[in-house]
Amino acid sequence: MVSVQKNWLQICGGFLISDYSETLTVVVGAHDLKNKTEGSVCIRVKSYHQHPDFTEEPVMNDMMLLKLEKKVTQNEKVNRISIPIKEEEIEVHSVCSVAGWGRLDTNGSLSNRLMEIHVKIMNNIICTVSTNGDSGGPLVCGKTAVGVTSFGDPNLCNSPELPEVYMKVSAYLQWLHTSLLEMFIDLIWP
Repeated sequence: MVSVQKNWLQICGGFLISDYSETLTVVVGAHDLKNKTEGSVCIRVKSYHQHPDFTEEPVMNDMMLLKLEKKVTQNEKVNRISIPIKEEEIEVHSVCSVAGWGRLDTNGSLSNRLMEIHVKIMNNIICTVSTNGDSGGPLVCGKTAVGVTSFGDPNLCNSPELPEVYMKVSAYLQWLHTSLLEMFIDLIWP
């Protein structure tokens, strides 16, 4: 889990899948964003690759890759997470987890401390009918990031009636691999 920041303020979450503008930074290894002594590291974003078909209304293809200026040092607090290797559905009623520094209550303030909650996967049809954030963070099932937090009802935080919506990572594997390859080539031949 990383904190993506603009002008040193949290704007969304994210996660590391590889070693590889405006002033965007990524804070790695943070639990409490106010605690500068916990060993977190701030790394500038060199470039970013937004999905070419992203739209805000309605929210679609809500995914972006960030290329950092330097390699992330892995340790007991910082590690990469895997992504799916093929497109697949997560079994309905599976329990997964979501983390972030978002609001804990409707109209509440943002959390300085990283929070995690377990969520249950629901049927896509029921979800589509029920839904009209704490965006960017991973939806993790087992040890794999299967989704990217996209949106939920802005007026009902943690609502049991209206689910949070996640972009399914496995549906974007071709775009992810192509973008990562382009970023890698740019790293070798700038």
